[in-house]
Amino acid sequence: MTQKDIRVGIVGANSAASWAKISHIPAIQGLRGVKLAAVATRNEQSAREAADAFGAERWLPIPSR
Repeated sequence: MTQKDIRVGIVGANSAASWAKISHIPAIQGLRGVKLAAVATRNEQSAREAADAFGAERWLPIPSR
């Protein structure tokens, strides 16, 4: 049996300044068997930048209400 990585996503993962950048992302990247699969921010541009900066497979803008 093969074990698959646990895939996680972070909401609010701005690459310029966010708690995720200094805490959550490094913790995820340091865990064996855990992979950062997606990041989400308030707009498309910062979501794309965060995915590139953190090595996430996907990015998503958070829709406004």
